[in-house]
Amino acid sequence: MRAILFVVLCSPLLGAPLQPVADVLVDVYGGRHPSLVIGKDKLPFIVYLSDGFGSVGVGHCEDALCKRFSRWYLDRSMPGAGNQISLKVNPVTGYPQFAYSLNVSCVYSIVVVTCYDVECLSPDTVTAQVLPNHNPNNLYLDLSYDPATGRPLISFNNDPSGLYLLRCFSLNCSHPSPPLPIDTRSPYTGWYSHISFLGDNTTLLVTYYSNTTFEVLYASVELLTLTEVTYGVIAPAHGGWVSAAELPTGLSLTYVDLSSNGTYHYCECKAVPGSFPTVLEPCQCTQIDENLGSGYDLWVYPDVALQSSFSPYPCSSYFHYDELKIAQCESDACVSPEIQTVSQGKFGYGRDSKMVWDSHLGMLYVPFLDYNGDGVDKKCRLTILQKPNVI
Repeated sequence: MRAILFVVLCSPLLGAPLQPVADVLVDVYGGRHPSLVIGKDKLPFIVYLSDGFGSVGVGHCEDALCKRFSRWYLDRSMPGAGNQISLKVNPVTGYPQFAYSLNVSCVYSIVVVTCYDVECLSPDTVTAQVLPNHNPNNLYLDLSYDPATGRPLISFNNDPSGLYLLRCFSLNCSHPSPPLPIDTRSPYTGWYSHISFLGDNTTLLVTYYSNTTFEVLYASVELLTLTEVTYGVIAPAHGGWVSAAELPTGLSLTYVDLSSNGTYHYCECKAVPGSFPTVLEPCQCTQIDENLGSGYDLWVYPDVALQSSFSPYPCSSYFHYDELKIAQCESDACVSPEIQTVSQGKFGYGRDSKMVWDSHLGMLYVPFLDYNGDGVDKKCRLTILQKPNVI
């Protein structure tokens, strides 16, 4: 009876357009790779790369629509900070924690910032790893947590050697493990990595892109020792830009393929029951949009969000030339999703989007890069949307 009631209440919302309720200019000095969480105070907290200061911008909204917010900058003395950023809520402290890559004279480091208040005014900043031999490509990383201890885990690519993992032995990652190799089978592997936990949390599953084999891949790792690894291919792709989110039955994933003028794909990946480490069944992938552009036009990072409060299916945000679009899936396979343009500007507007659904406020927060068409004037912008009320 409970399941029937859920379908009756949620089915009228499927396909209903999201309604923009606020458009916030967070920062005029940059806004690449923004990431957002809902803090302990039930309000948005955002970090991003501030190009104007060569630093990490930190912002905290003081109300749900972000009409008032505080902002400050971290690492202003270090140009190259924030090349890639991954922001989460630490499950032990309940406050934000983020990791970012730092490039100083082509020497890359992974920095972990641990907050002890909702605005992160007195953070603990630790250089968790220095990678002196990293090839000067972007260093992509993802911050997650060991389900048993709540301590950080960080996946990253150490080009050209492959995909690695840091296991932190303290909450602020001041005592990390040496880099643990996850996939070193081919060079330039491990871009756009994302950590998930499937099944009974005994398996760590990393999705990522190989710029050598041009495939979206996954590595399934036994979590206790991080030594037993199973590999699999999710899809062939030229470009990658992988984003993923956990589902109750497996994984939801999106990627961009540049081989035919830019196509956008959604994949539903289910775990093989009883497999250990977890193995995925062949993923069911479908194309949900096309003609996104080509080449460097698509330095874009799509994201997937789970909207379980008003729909059992995921939605994703992505960049389409000069638009920020959202695709709402209406089935597990996401065939023929509801696609809408939620914001529009000049060429490059809508890149690097992230999504966070706040069930407490019933709002979808989408921070993104306002590129403004010139490749120089970068701004951090936040669009806030809401589902229409259904009685």
